[in-house]
Amino acid sequence: MSSPILKLFSAPETRQRIVMTLLLLLAWRVGFQIPIPGMSAEFLRSSADPNSIFGLMSAFSGGAFGQTTVFALGIMPYISASIIFSMLGKVSPTLEAVQKEGAAGQKKINQWTRLAGVPIAILQSIFIYTAVFQQNPQTIDVSMRDNGAMLAVIVVLSLTAGALVVMWFGELITEYGIGNGASLIIMANIITDIPSVIPKIIGQEDFWQTVMLMTAIWLGVVFFVVYIHKGQRRIPIQYAKLTRGRKVYGGQRHFLPLKVNMAGVMPIIF
Repeated sequence: MSSPILKLFSAPETRQRIVMTLLLLLAWRVGFQIPIPGMSAEFLRSSADPNSIFGLMSAFSGGAFGQTTVFALGIMPYISASIIFSMLGKVSPTLEAVQKEGAAGQKKINQWTRLAGVPIAILQSIFIYTAVFQQNPQTIDVSMRDNGAMLAVIVVLSLTAGALVVMWFGELITEYGIGNGASLIIMANIITDIPSVIPKIIGQEDFWQTVMLMTAIWLGVVFFVVYIHKGQRRIPIQYAKLTRGRKVYGGQRHFLPLKVNMAGVMPIIF
């Protein structure tokens, strides 16, 4: 009996989608080797602690705030725009009407989400420069510390362009690859940090306690997410009986399943 994994590669379309997904993820990782001009890579690389604010924001954004790369924002602007439109769809009758248009309405909302991701990326880039780099001069290369205006333009444009490229990669994965592109980028970013985190955990004195605690937390979070995501509210439906001649039709009892979480994957990502 052949392996189920090998059966996936036997279908040409599935094989092509898997290869496309891996190539796009590889191209996404290449972007982390492109530094932002004017930044001090040595300082931020030494500050890239997973327990710091840099590491925490990086894990949830598919980016690398602890590294001076153009992909530092990751896919966070796109996720922020998606969350905004998800919430507006519940309070705005106009947007709710567009959502009910089916595939055409979803296409419009996706386009609006992409456009909204641009100003969000610019604002987040400005925030990173003013609240992180400008307040910590040691993060800036010595040769660029006297050119504040030019450095700000370079940092904002680099981070914004990198965020748009990552958003584009996510769209390509969703369309031509396997699974949701944004979710895969975030997952891939977390997985890439595992090799560097494992030696730190092994070196601790309370190694087994840490492993058991993290495993319990992981199982609890997975159970809670799946429980809510798969939860349904069953509305009973009673069909009326219909008599035609000597035959009786209907009279059956069914249920109308309504999902507890109708917003999809966005609350999970949030």
